Amino acid sequence: MSNASVKTKWQDRILYVILQVLHEPSVAFALFFFIMLGMFSMVKPVNSEDINFASLNLNLNLSEFLTYCYQNRNGRFFVQTLYYYSNYLNNFWKWICSICITVCAFLIYKFTTYNKTFDNRDKTILAYLSCFSILIINFEILSPSLFWVTGAYSYLIPYTVGLIGFSPFLFTLQSEDYKPKK
Repeated sequence: MSNASVKTKWQDRILYVILQVLHEPSVAFALFFFIMLGMFSMVKPVNSEDINFASLNLNLNLSEFLTYCYQNRNGRFFVQTLYYYSNYLNNFWKWICSICITVCAFLIYKFTTYNKTFDNRDKTILAYLSCFSILIINFEILSPSLFWVTGAYSYLIPYTVGLIGFSPFLFTLQSEDYKPKK
């Protein structure tokens, strides 16, 4: 057996294993999470709203900060409290946003595949579609709502929490055991 044929078989085996791994739906979500984390790691807060809001946070205590936000911005106390405490952790918002986007993609995948029979290939395609379909959104819309700190805290986190809260109701309605009274 020649050295070239051994090398080719070895390369074919590695390629086969990689393709088998990529055909698992769970790999789509792990890959998507790390891609999102990589994208967020390249984001620097250049938006004046993010910078001004961060400096305001450093000058006020929590109650003053929440009062200011309620009077001048919005009444989202949970989000503003989370922002107040996480502002001191520089990369926390990048991690939380990557997790939230991945959770949203996973729940969309589960909503689509729950109580339906798909083969593994179709489930994998749906997993990749649910992950990467966010890239269809126009960048002018995606940027302020996702890649700005204040936008991510104001829109992405509440949306994710709402989607998580809505999921038991949807799974109940999609369940074969659910029999509404007539």
